[in-house]
Amino acid sequence: MTLDVHHVARGIPDFDRGLAVWRAVLDFEMVQTSRFSRDMPLADQAIGLPAVAVRMAMLTVANAHLEHGSTAIRLPKTTWPALRQ
Repeated sequence: MTLDVHHVARGIPDFDRGLAVWRAVLDFEMVQTSRFSRDMPLADQAIGLPAVAVRMAMLTVANAHLEHGSTAIRLPKTTWPALRQ
């Protein structure tokens, strides 16, 4: 039996800089880009956090696909207090 992987996803803090590296240095081609605003309950549900904003690009080289993404969230004041320090 052969198993195939459609794509691998990775999250990065600097979307534009990371995208430039994958495209210029590693020669990946951009197939698709998209954005999700903070007003998309289905995206929030899929990620499991409220008010999520996402930028993503699907890149490809040879037979490999990479989902390159950056996520911004607004944490409620009562959520994750250690991150607010």
